[in-house]
Parts: sequence; structure tokens; C-alpha cells
Amino acid sequence: LADKRLHRTIEMTNFDNDEAEERFYRILQVSGVRETLREGGCQQGDTIVLAGYEFEYRDDESVMGVLAKEAGYLD
Repeated sequence: LADKRLHRTIEMTNFDNDEAEERFYRILQVSGVRETLREGGCQQGDTIVLAGYEFEYRDDESVMGVLAKEAGYLD
């Protein structure tokens, strides 16, 4: 997938920051990219390439769960 706005969003996202990463995944959801990937057969943990960058595919529930767990809110 390639899109000028998506490429810019990726370049501007600090993936070492949990809130920035969460925002990025919300943008994927709102823009329809996540649904497109899911319809294309992506599953949790798959490696995807967006705008030339590699990411691990995460579904909606997993993103929030991972971030909550990393923040110490879940066991």
C-alpha cells in the first residue's frame, strides 16, 4: 500500500512512544487501511509493508491490550 499521507504519517510517528504508536494504529483504522489489510488476509503478527516501512499487523483489540499491558494495567 502506498499513499502520500500515509507515508508522511509514518515518517512523523515516533514508534518508541506508546501514545504515538496508538495514534498511528487509530489512523490506520479510521482511514480504512486496517480493514483493507484484514480483507486481504492479514492476521495478527503478520509483517506488512506500508509506504516502504515494515510493521507488525495488529488488530484493534490487540493494540489496546498490548499498550495497556506494557503500561502495567494488565497482568
